[in-house]
Amino acid sequence: MRKQFYRLMPVGIVSFAISLFAAGIMYAGEEEEVLAKAVVLSQFSLYDCVARVSKGAAIAISAKFEMDEAGKLSLSIYSADGGLAKDSEKNTYSEISGDPTVKSLKTESAAITDPGDLKAAKEQLKVLSASKLSLLGLIGRAQKEQPGILISATPALENQKPCCVFMILAKGKTVKVVYDVVTGKKIP
Repeated sequence: MRKQFYRLMPVGIVSFAISLFAAGIMYAGEEEEVLAKAVVLSQFSLYDCVARVSKGAAIAISAKFEMDEAGKLSLSIYSADGGLAKDSEKNTYSEISGDPTVKSLKTESAAITDPGDLKAAKEQLKVLSASKLSLLGLIGRAQKEQPGILISATPALENQKPCCVFMILAKGKTVKVVYDVVTGKKIP
């Protein structure tokens, strides 16, 4: 009896892992569907939102529409408070957030202190510092060249190349489009 249990145990573990993975995919798909329905309610494009908060020395380093804890559409923009001139390790970072569904966009800013978010912000600044274009310039280019609604713009390394990854809602589906930050051109 004990041998049979130990023989079947790996099968049970694998089955459990597969069910967790499938549930994660379903949840991600549901979350994406909810965001796709909500983002059309935004009164502003991602470009407009970044343009409104791009003032002074601080620069936007990533931007996205997301669902907040209450299930409402929200705007999230990470900024490097010291701009590109300050080293990514010595810079300070903020998250600017607001409700993009109202006609008068009001934002609030909070320092990024979570270690995971801080690491992501530092990496985004490093990638963006390789670009001749600002995040706003990259978003403008993608918005002009790509059909659909830009949902997010995130500088990242893709295959060891500094890129800006855009998620775009086009024809009811979310599509990933990647631009080289050095050339500002779409990567096929």
